[in-house]
Amino acid sequence: MTFSEDPINTLENLIAKNKTKNISIYLVLILAILIFLALLPVIKIDISSQSRGIVRSTTDNVPVTSLVNGKVTFVNLKNNSIVQKGDTLVQLTQENLDTEKATNQEVSSTVQDQVNDLSLVILSKSNTLKVANNDNQA
Repeated sequence: MTFSEDPINTLENLIAKNKTKNISIYLVLILAILIFLALLPVIKIDISSQSRGIVRSTTDNVPVTSLVNGKVTFVNLKNNSIVQKGDTLVQLTQENLDTEKATNQEVSSTVQDQVNDLSLVILSKSNTLKVANNDNQA
């Protein structure tokens, strides 16, 4: 590249002119990056994800029920804790359970006795009908 011998357009003058422009461009870029980094904690971006499950607020109560009655002796429940299958959450006394078991056995034996009585009544009625049918045929 050839330059004219003009003192204004010498290589040194051209470098000096362009150098101030380059420095200003770099300064603007560095300033923009610093402003961006300073604003990162302030900028909020909504992030969404998809998953299966039920979303409940922290104020909702989730009922925990038991199939049996008893007095609670041990509770291992904590707010917002993860529970795995088989974890012991609550322990109950067996006093009421033993009473209920005895009551259920008594009711079961009573019902079994009633079933036996009804079967005897049905057998006696069928025998009576057979005897009556035999008398009518003779």
